[in-house]
Amino acid sequence: MGSQPTAIEIADTSAWLGKRGVRVGIPSRPLTVRIAARQTRGTTTGILWLVGAVIFGFAVTITYSYMQNLPGVRGVEMPESRYAYFTVAAISLGQWASILHRERQLGGLPAPNRRPPSAAGVLGGWYLASFLITFVGGAALAVAMYLTTSSRTFAWTWLAILGWGAICCTTILVWTVRRRGRGEDAASIAVDKELRLQDRWLLPPAVFPVVSLIDPLFSHRSPPGFTWWMVGYAALAAATAVLAYRRDARRPALPPGIYGTDETTSVPNQTYNP
Repeated sequence: MGSQPTAIEIADTSAWLGKRGVRVGIPSRPLTVRIAARQTRGTTTGILWLVGAVIFGFAVTITYSYMQNLPGVRGVEMPESRYAYFTVAAISLGQWASILHRERQLGGLPAPNRRPPSAAGVLGGWYLASFLITFVGGAALAVAMYLTTSSRTFAWTWLAILGWGAICCTTILVWTVRRRGRGEDAASIAVDKELRLQDRWLLPPAVFPVVSLIDPLFSHRSPPGFTWWMVGYAALAAATAVLAYRRDARRPALPPGIYGTDETTSVPNQTYNP
């Protein structure tokens, strides 16, 4: 059966459902386990995973910095944004691992019994656009820097940390999209879909173009001729992410169903602000 959800986790689950148009006194245990695992307040799990993630991010940053000892690498050209890249990615991976760990701690969930939805349905067009702009567009920008400027160290080392961001983001997205569903009725199926849409924001791709602006705007390590290209790259990735988020905010409330053991009401035509 596993450990019991804390009072704070139960309250957070009720609040999560309330934002999505469902008012419930005591949420059912299966839904509480799924939703509460994503709430880090009230347990030591979230803090421990956060500390571990920060240590991991620091270790990866130090390892990456040793590349300046390679032949032909100029350490003064390596992007300063690497610290933000590794920190953001590591914390997001820690949060993801914390969710998996807390679900196992609480236990008692039904076995996965439904095929996962289509990747396109989970990601959505605007989110996918932001992902492609971030990683495909960023890779193209790095290659252009390498071929047309003398800042070759910056170009390929920036491409390396962008690749790390792509690996971390893709790992979370594959888990989000491909995990089998745990749905037995309208309520649990709807919650499963909502959690997938929420989980894909654990590591928003657009965060990487934004933190890349540290280099042209503050450290000035990127090629001067590419400053506005990097600003435009970040603005485009961020704009598509904002559009994806606003599209999420216009989703209807959860459908009527059994969400708890106490009185439950829902307003299907209502929209919510996540």
